[in-house]
Amino acid sequence: MCLEEGTYVYWMDQSEDVPRGTLGVVIDVDGDERRVKFPNDKITVAATKLNASDFQKDTLVHFTKDGIADDQIGEVTDLEDGKLQINFQGETKSEKPKYLIKCDFQAGMFVHW
Repeated sequence: MCLEEGTYVYWMDQSEDVPRGTLGVVIDVDGDERRVKFPNDKITVAATKLNASDFQKDTLVHFTKDGIADDQIGEVTDLEDGKLQINFQGETKSEKPKYLIKCDFQAGMFVHW
C-alpha cells in the first residue's frame, strides 16, 4: 500500500509521546518522508519506518467482545485521538483497532450470491 495522505499507519518505533501500537494518519508526503499526526505528537519519519493499518477509511468491520465478532457490520469513517470512528447503523462508536475484525468482504469486491 502506498502511504499517501490520509493513510492510517503505525510507527515501527516509539517515543514517550507515541507509544508502540498508536495509530496515526499521514498528513503530508515529502519524497520518502511522511508527516504523521498521532494523538499526542506530529512526527516526520521515513516511509520505511511506517506500517499501514489493516483498517482504513471505508473499511467494513465487526466489533468484537472477548474475541467473538458481533453480527453487526460497521464502516470506518474517521480516526480521532488514535481511535477509529465506526458507523454502526447510523450510530458512531469510537474504538481501538484491537476491538475490531476486518470483514471478509469489502466494498467493491466481487462475490458469489
